[in-house]
Amino acid sequence: MTIENKTHLYVDNYGELLAQVNDMNLVSFKTEDSYQGEYCAVLTDGERLFYYVDRYGSCSGCDWLEDENNYESNDEGKRYKILYKNALDYCGGIKPKYIVPKSLPLKIKTEGKYYNGFDIK
Repeated sequence: MTIENKTHLYVDNYGELLAQVNDMNLVSFKTEDSYQGEYCAVLTDGERLFYYVDRYGSCSGCDWLEDENNYESNDEGKRYKILYKNALDYCGGIKPKYIVPKSLPLKIKTEGKYYNGFDIK
């Protein structure tokens, strides 16, 4: 199915969501290992790295993925099933915090925790 004919996206996290919507490859996705906090998603277009840093929550009241998930008809296991149009609208408002050449990966710190050691392929 081409992206133009998609009605839904199936993702495990915000990194996969951003990668699919932006037609890029997900390099790394890290969270603060908590039920809520910040995440860092690193995507690539082959030449550059795009670092997205944003917040996630633990319930539909404080997390967009949880709120948008269609639990009733999720036929892909535990993955989030998101309406494609809603994913486009949501991701259109998220911009990368950093864009760097692939040869110069960053070490970034959010809320006291360093996200480093990304495997850049």
